[in-house]
Amino acid sequence: MSFTMIRKLILTIFLGFVILIASESRSQSEADLTSMYEKVFRSEDASMISSHLNSTIELTTPGKEGSFSNKQARLILGNFFKKNKVRSFNIKRNGDFSDGSRFFLGEMQSASGENFRVYFVIRETNGKWLIHILKFKKS
Repeated sequence: MSFTMIRKLILTIFLGFVILIASESRSQSEADLTSMYEKVFRSEDASMISSHLNSTIELTTPGKEGSFSNKQARLILGNFFKKNKVRSFNIKRNGDFSDGSRFFLGEMQSASGENFRVYFVIRETNGKWLIHILKFKKS
C-alpha cells in the first residue's frame, strides 16, 4: 500500500467521524434548544424571553400583531404574560427549514384555563439562536 493510499484512507476515516459527531451534536442541540425554550416560556419573564429575541421580531399576541423592536416586544410580552400566567408550556413539534432556520410548535395553558398555540422561528445570528417570529394564538 502506497503512502498516498494510506493518507486517503486516514482522511476518509477522519471525515466519517466528523460527519458522525456533527449529526449527533445536531440532534443533541435540538433537544437542548427545545428544553431551553420550554423553560424560557414557562418563566413568564419578558426580560429573559427578550434576551432570546432578534433585534426586530414578527410578533403576534391577542390584540397585537406586527414587526416590533426587541424593546417593544418585551413590553408586549410582559403585558401578555401578566394577563396569561403560564400553567404549562410544552413544545410538541419542531423542524428545519431549507434556509437553516428552525421552527417550533408549542402549546401553552394559562392559569385561567385558556389554551394558546405557540409558533416561533429561530435563526442563528452571530453564533446564537434568536427568535425572529413568535405567535401566540388562542386555540
